[in-house]
Formats: sequence, structure tokens, C-alpha cells
Amino acid sequence: METHIPTKPQATPVRVTQDAGARCRAAKELAGAGDYEAARDALGDLWDGIGQRPRIEGLPPGDQAELLLRAGALSGWLGSSSQVPGAQAFART
Repeated sequence: METHIPTKPQATPVRVTQDAGARCRAAKELAGAGDYEAARDALGDLWDGIGQRPRIEGLPPGDQAELLLRAGALSGWLGSSSQVPGAQAFART
């Protein structure tokens, strides 16, 4: 007799997409209000910060583009306010 052990379901791409879109919208709103640290935090595990590429794998092209835009803009703003060497160059890449 086999015993079936239920496993935790994996996150679906739809959920990841919804999270990414919501996180980018929140980050855009927070950055627009001048709260760049909170905007970075809103992206959560999608982006580790200045000098790191955002995690775009598995996202639709539109969400990839928005996440790259948010990370680039935040790199510029955070790097400028904290005077992080090379932040402006990273923001352009």
C-alpha cells in the first residue's frame, strides 16, 4: 500500500506575475512620493538593490520591462542620495 504525502503547491506563474505587477506599481507610487527606500522594499525579493540585476525570469515581457525600469530608476535615485559609487552607471544598464 502506497502512502501519499501531500506536497506544498508551487507558486504559479500567474501569482508571480500579479505580485510583480503590484510590487512595481507600489514602488512607482512610493518613489513618486520621494520614499525611495520604501520603494526598494516594495520590490521585495524581485530586486536586491543597487548593483544587482532584478529577477525577471518567468515574468511576461511587460512585467520584465517594468521591473527593469523600476530597478534602474531606484538605482539612480538611491545611488545619488547615498552617493554610491557606480550607481548611476548601473542605473543606465
